[in-house]
Amino acid sequence: MKISSWIALALLAAALASTQDLSKISSLLPSPSPSTPVVEPSAEMQNIVAPLRGRVKEPNDARRLSAFYRDFADVVRRDTGVLVSMVQFRQAHRSAVMAAFQTTDLASDTMPEINTFGVDMFGDFHNIGGDVDRAVSTAVTGSPEFQPVAIDAAKRTRLADVLAAIAWALEN
Repeated sequence: MKISSWIALALLAAALASTQDLSKISSLLPSPSPSTPVVEPSAEMQNIVAPLRGRVKEPNDARRLSAFYRDFADVVRRDTGVLVSMVQFRQAHRSAVMAAFQTTDLASDTMPEINTFGVDMFGDFHNIGGDVDRAVSTAVTGSPEFQPVAIDAAKRTRLADVLAAIAWALEN
């Protein structure tokens, strides 16, 4: 895992620690192993993330974005209750994207003002932000529009599954 991914995940954990029980944070920190491998998602998830397939033409960009979403899926999958709502996830997602890509060539000129669920978090970069938002919302809530719902165990699993599917779609 690249340093930027470690930093993004550490910042996510630190941000969540300010409002949550600190004992829950340790389970979210990445292990020192390499990035989670790409796994082919279910047919349902492939359908949900279909608009993202082939969108990132530059292979290196696709690998970097895919690694970010694979690692984020791993963090969400191991979460035992830190992320309790889609509002919290939206804030964590926004912060993690900004921390991971803010000084890279993947950042847009408008990155400090980025927001997810409604505004493309990558600016004009491959125009994927809106499709990421719709895929996440569709998988978790059944609606392509953001819904501020609680995240229970079933929704957490679907959230992790769609993040992993996004990673898969970006590399395929």
